[in-house]
Amino acid sequence: MSTWNVMAATLVAILGSFGAVGAGPGWEPGHSPLHHVLSRLDLTSEQRTSIREILENERATLAPLRDAAFQRRRALAKTAGAPSFVETSVRAAAERVAKARIDLAVGRARMLARVRAVLTPEQRRRLEDAQGEIRQRMERREGMRRQLWREHAGDCLD
Repeated sequence: MSTWNVMAATLVAILGSFGAVGAGPGWEPGHSPLHHVLSRLDLTSEQRTSIREILENERATLAPLRDAAFQRRRALAKTAGAPSFVETSVRAAAERVAKARIDLAVGRARMLARVRAVLTPEQRRRLEDAQGEIRQRMERREGMRRQLWREHAGDCLD
C-alpha cells in the first residue's frame, strides 16, 4: 500500500471515529450537537416546548442561510479550480463565502441566545461547560489533521 493510501486510511479512521462535529458520548446520528447537549440539561416540559418552537422557527431562517453557504463554497471551489487562474474572480467568490458564513454565524448565535433565555442559570452553566467540551474535541481533531498534513503532505507526490 502506498504512503498516500496509508495516510488516507489513517485520516478516515481518525475522523470516522469521531462522527459528526461536536459528537461525543451519547451522541446519536441525525441529532445536532445542540440537541445532544440540550438532552443533558434536565429540561422541564415547558422548556422543551419553548425550545422546540425556537428551533423550528430558527430552522426556517437558518436553512436558506446554510444552503447559500454551501452553494457559495461550491462556486468558490469551481472558481479556484478553473483551468485559468483569475485572482479577482477567486477573491470575489471567497468574499461571497465569507458573507454567507457571517450570516449563518449570526443566525446560529441568535438561535442560541433565544435558547439560553429559556434556561435556568444552572442549565446555562451546564450548556457552557458542554460547549467547552465540544470546542476541545474540535481543537484536538484539528491538531490531528494538521499533524497528519505535516507528516504526509508530500507523500502524494511519490
